[in-house]
Amino acid sequence: MGRAVLGVDLGGTNLRAAVLTHDGEILSKHKEATHAADGKATVMVRLIESIRKQRASAVQQGYEVTAIGVGAPGIIHGEKGVVVKSPNFPDWNNLPLKAELEAALSMPVFIENDANAAALGEQWLGAASGMQDLLLLTLGTGIGGGLILGGELYIGADLAGEPGHINIDPQGPPCGCGSRGC
Repeated sequence: MGRAVLGVDLGGTNLRAAVLTHDGEILSKHKEATHAADGKATVMVRLIESIRKQRASAVQQGYEVTAIGVGAPGIIHGEKGVVVKSPNFPDWNNLPLKAELEAALSMPVFIENDANAAALGEQWLGAASGMQDLLLLTLGTGIGGGLILGGELYIGADLAGEPGHINIDPQGPPCGCGSRGC
């Protein structure tokens, strides 16, 4: 049986999941609405069910999924696997997403900010393949960015490379990140 990984893009609007070989060949993919407004419990059920479906699809194709990577919006503490704050998921503050998914799925899970994960993907096999320095902008439910300098992902303090959370008007409307006028 071959080995594969499962990548998940958890957005405020859509949930996308794909099974890939270690060389980056896409074996299967799935997309559905996230329905973030339905709350944490409902989104988690959808997320786990989507991952289980993709794992089953991989097995049917002769592959074992050995790990899961999840790109989630917001401030993510990657080492701990915690969603610190997410404008798209307001009830996910300090959510130990890695621990919850590992408990439900019994396999290693890695969590990263969605725009950072996209930048790493583009550097690996996409338009920025082989580049050592790049800024990737994501436009979706919000505006995000992933920054790679010297071949390494630049994390910064909290919002490094996040152009959607640059304060433009300190008296502006409240932003989901906790600031105003982003």
